[in-house]
Amino acid sequence: MKIAYLVGVFPTTRETFVSDEIIDLRRRGVDVEVFSWSLPGGEIVHPEVRDSGILDRVFYFRYRYLPRVLLTGTFWRTLAVVTWGRHRRTFPGLRTKLTAAYLAALIKQRGHRHLHIHFIRGLGRHVAAGAGLPYSFTAHCFEQDALSPEAQREYAEELERAPLAVAASEFVQRGMQGLVGPAHRDKIRLVRCGIAPDKFSAAEPGERPYDVICVAGFGPTKGIEYLIRAAALLRRDRPGVRIISVGGPAPFHREFADWLQGEPARAAAGEAFEFIGPCDHATVQTLLRSAKVFALPCVVTEEGRMDGLPVALMEAAAAGLPLVSTAVAGIPELVVDGVTGLLVPQRDPEALAAAIARLLEDEDLRARLGQAARRRVEEEFTRELNGQRLAEAFAAVVAD
Repeated sequence: MKIAYLVGVFPTTRETFVSDEIIDLRRRGVDVEVFSWSLPGGEIVHPEVRDSGILDRVFYFRYRYLPRVLLTGTFWRTLAVVTWGRHRRTFPGLRTKLTAAYLAALIKQRGHRHLHIHFIRGLGRHVAAGAGLPYSFTAHCFEQDALSPEAQREYAEELERAPLAVAASEFVQRGMQGLVGPAHRDKIRLVRCGIAPDKFSAAEPGERPYDVICVAGFGPTKGIEYLIRAAALLRRDRPGVRIISVGGPAPFHREFADWLQGEPARAAAGEAFEFIGPCDHATVQTLLRSAKVFALPCVVTEEGRMDGLPVALMEAAAAGLPLVSTAVAGIPELVVDGVTGLLVPQRDPEALAAAIARLLEDEDLRARLGQAARRRVEEEFTRELNGQRLAEAFAAVVAD
């Protein structure tokens, strides 16, 4: 079984679940090659990615590579479609058009029978069409409120054409199934972004110098600004409180990151809130063991955009941390209020601060919720379980 994965950028610390998924498929005997739309920009490369050998099977577009595909019909056919076709506005600029045509031709040239896509669905379906391949995609969030009626119709048509669609949460699965008739609902398979719980272990109670940790990229959906404001509130009653934010900006969120770090509440939070920056897996695991509570107050933006179910929440749960978050998208599937963590309203720093304070003041509650969070991950969010689900889903639709 040979599958081409088309991704936005590879590798990247912001989407480690994609590289984990690819590595797991290859371990199960699936022949996966990765076709990256963009080059990584000085990203940290996790040791598991480097040691897996997958970096030798990643392909990028460069102008000097064009002669490899100039004599193929696939290249010229795809270039014509993205230049003059109905969806040509999806491909602004010459480089974008050449990238689509080059990758379509290379995927076809290398003998792939199926294309799978994460995140860049709009671009990916045209590359798949140019290569003449069936394709599937993983939806991490279903932003129905952000879709116009026309966009919903196009999404439904895409679901009906695709042999397989993967939903990363029950929330996403229900949303996509609501767009299509009963005949197409079974092809929408639930496959969570699994983690390896054994890589995360809880520290002893006395070994946790940080009160709260947040692991997230800087994006408007993460709600980090509300955690900063909550830090300022907590500092008034707990002068020594320590909250750390691990992660950094995606390239398209740099303006937001600059605003976030200069936000007035940042000064009010003072030393209570600290930005750590991007870290590799091993460092994140160590930092999780050094904290008492994990907080990620996700929000739905005015445009209807939201996170699906952040992997960082799964990793924190595996480390035995109680979780504080919001009831956005698939998050309540992991953060069960009063069972594995506490849910607070969106954009409410007072409620967020109160939930964190409650956990910091009650060690028994922290332990109970953290243990339940760990069990929940072991039951439903492991790489082993979800890797098997994905491999079976591909086996049902991909020709050998």
